[in-house]
Amino acid sequence: MHRKLSGRAVLAAAILTFSCALSAAWSAAPAQAASGSSSCQSSGGSSGGGGGSDGDYKLWVAVNSQIPSCPGGGNASQSDGTGGGVSVHVPCWWGEEFDPAGLEGYVQGFEATSSTDNWYMILAAEYDKNGTDPFTAGYTSDAGPPWESYNVGSSPPGEWYGLILNNGDTSDQLTACTNEEDARAPEMFYWGDNGNPPADLPTNAPGFTAEDLAKYVESVVQLPSADVLTSQGKGTKATVGLPIWYWQDEGTAATLMNYEVCAFDVCVHFTAKAVSFSIVADTAKSPATTWSSGCTAHTATNTLGTPYTSQPASTNPSCGVLYTARATQVSPLVLTTWHVAITWAGGRWSPPANPVITTVLDQSAVQDIQSVNQATSTP
Repeated sequence: MHRKLSGRAVLAAAILTFSCALSAAWSAAPAQAASGSSSCQSSGGSSGGGGGSDGDYKLWVAVNSQIPSCPGGGNASQSDGTGGGVSVHVPCWWGEEFDPAGLEGYVQGFEATSSTDNWYMILAAEYDKNGTDPFTAGYTSDAGPPWESYNVGSSPPGEWYGLILNNGDTSDQLTACTNEEDARAPEMFYWGDNGNPPADLPTNAPGFTAEDLAKYVESVVQLPSADVLTSQGKGTKATVGLPIWYWQDEGTAATLMNYEVCAFDVCVHFTAKAVSFSIVADTAKSPATTWSSGCTAHTATNTLGTPYTSQPASTNPSCGVLYTARATQVSPLVLTTWHVAITWAGGRWSPPANPVITTVLDQSAVQDIQSVNQATSTP
């Protein structure tokens, strides 16, 4: 089989022209999720792709439907500058490679190469068992293996699926891919008819690792925006001099994510947990005092920050804000810090820095309530 390996590798390096179609398709890959609600949907189509090479596109297609959509949030890798999809090179993958005439020409191309003449005979026996003889009576294109005449002219129509090599493969990656074909020889092409992939088509990608998948998932997943509760009450005005308490419920979609992502027979487990947040008051509209030291996990209440439970106005929160002047349309920010980890059997990947996701809270006004004490005479 070593003669076949050399011939396949050399021929692949010379004739590989698959990138144009995939590059065009890549330009239509979804962009990153736009701002919206803080909930996460698991229907997919959410987080955008990255890079743009053939392998990147195939990887995005493989993981697209598995990554939750968290509109209004931010990318898990935004803190280390790799958001939008790291470039991950997938050396090869199984997909549509030849129509019947294309496979015939491919195999016959080996016949003229003296170093691969044995390989030509092996493939010809598998895909053209009758040689130039007519089809056997009753033969259809799904009657093999072995097949007849590379299925040229038979029905139902279809495509030959094979291991597609990527542009830019290193010699080691090319060897890993062609070794994969060696292990399956002589059945290295699989017939799919009527637009359906073969039921026995392999799904792995030789040379693609769990760490490759982990880094890619980290670069495209969206963390949700914060779902913040306050003592102010939704739709009400803040009051000058009255502290507002902030907190988040833990264990919700806005503070915890936990799911598995798989591609090319490789799976990783993604976990992300909000561990703290800080508050940035809109001081351009109204001077304010902020407290963020207590915007951390509180096990007794299962919250980030301490919930407001009718504490007196004289008690300042450890997680909150107090405005000191009247204002309209103030827009405070919440900056949520997450811990992200992606694990697999025998491995672990975490971003170089903890992601910090910015959430703009609803605008509100700051009112000033004053009382006037007026002396009255006593009869």
